[in-house]
Amino acid sequence: MNRITPRQTELLTILARLLKNGVTPTFEEIAKEAGITRSGAFDQFHALRDKGYVIWQRGRARTLRIVRMP
Repeated sequence: MNRITPRQTELLTILARLLKNGVTPTFEEIAKEAGITRSGAFDQFHALRDKGYVIWQRGRARTLRIVRMP
């Protein structure tokens, strides 16, 4: 089952809101908005990627995209 945690849902919501501005936010920007560390956000988005909710191109800045919402 690909259930996500409340924190992951919160981060997806933040990402969706920030994407409406037309520019993909960095992990650092998302972390700041969520009040967590950059590495914490990165770890959560790795889990979301593994569950099929987001994608990004490794080594390229600002490529984080939502594939589906819960």
